[in-house]
Amino acid sequence: NSELDPVFCELDPVFCELDPVFCELDPVFSELDPVFCDLDPVFCDLDPVFCELERIGCIQNGDFTLKSGAKSSHYFDMRLLISQPMLLSQIGDMIYYMLGDVDLICAIPHGGMPVAAYISTKYNIPLIFIRDKVKEYGSQKQIEGVFKSSDKCVLIDDVMTSGGSIMDAYNIIRDKVNVVGACVIMDRLETSTEMPIPVRHVFTKNDYIQYQKK
Repeated sequence: NSELDPVFCELDPVFCELDPVFCELDPVFSELDPVFCDLDPVFCDLDPVFCELERIGCIQNGDFTLKSGAKSSHYFDMRLLISQPMLLSQIGDMIYYMLGDVDLICAIPHGGMPVAAYISTKYNIPLIFIRDKVKEYGSQKQIEGVFKSSDKCVLIDDVMTSGGSIMDAYNIIRDKVNVVGACVIMDRLETSTEMPIPVRHVFTKNDYIQYQKK
């Protein structure tokens, strides 16, 4: 098997550490120094991330009506990341380093599913997810996956606006697991009530506004 390792490395970068190669091939990711990301996502330069998110349509500028009914000049649609695996993995890595000591993560569908699935498989962290409603057939479950009440769990979502989705998920599973926090890709900073758990983010709407001013 040891003689085959170089072959696998040449055939598929998954089998070897080729991060520097990817950084050289794509300038978008070259500015995301993995050393600084490993230490703290705050040290990562978010400018290339914003640039790429704009390019693929995850961030749009114009006149929009949000789910809450509020008007906004920015629209953040992180669901499009499912079609950009390199960028999804970069953002997933940044969220992973925010998790701390956890036993499992819980994806809030549908926006939180892709990045949570990446984190789970990349870092071997068990994953559960919450259905929109209880199944009306079979086991009639609303929470899919294996868990126990002592498990320290972090909720994962894509965008937080009012915080309603995180609150709904928290209320569903707070008696099932030990919910210690939540992580989102983007926080619009528009929550009107205090959250019962700490919520961490990769970036905020204000971060993006500052990027636009450069």
